[in-house]
Amino acid sequence: MKLSLVTLRSRDLEASVRFYSCLGLEFVRHDHGGPEHLCAEFDDFVFEIYPLRDAASVSSGVRLGFDVDDADATVRRLLDAGGTLERALSPSQFGLRAVVRDFDGHAVEVREARAPTTLNPHCPNECG
Repeated sequence: MKLSLVTLRSRDLEASVRFYSCLGLEFVRHDHGGPEHLCAEFDDFVFEIYPLRDAASVSSGVRLGFDVDDADATVRRLLDAGGTLERALSPSQFGLRAVVRDFDGHAVEVREARAPTTLNPHCPNECG
């Protein structure tokens, strides 16, 4: 099994493009029978952003994680694009990490991956 699709809802598609493009995502507009939305594809994975229809369709409880080459520079770009710092960049056993919220409230974890120093206690045989 592998995850192949994530869909978020946003109040402002253009602002979402500016924010998520800071992570290196390249979006195209799609419309296949429903509302026009944004789509980025990479490594057999699809990341979509649809317009927020109403309060019931909010997806702000989602937390996304992205591995990047330079966490500090990426966090600065996300903040410049309208993000809000939730957790400052700090070292962890899996690398430098920070959490930035987009203007819709989605939590985006940015991680500059490094070799782990200890095993993850939740999956010691697999996650390393």
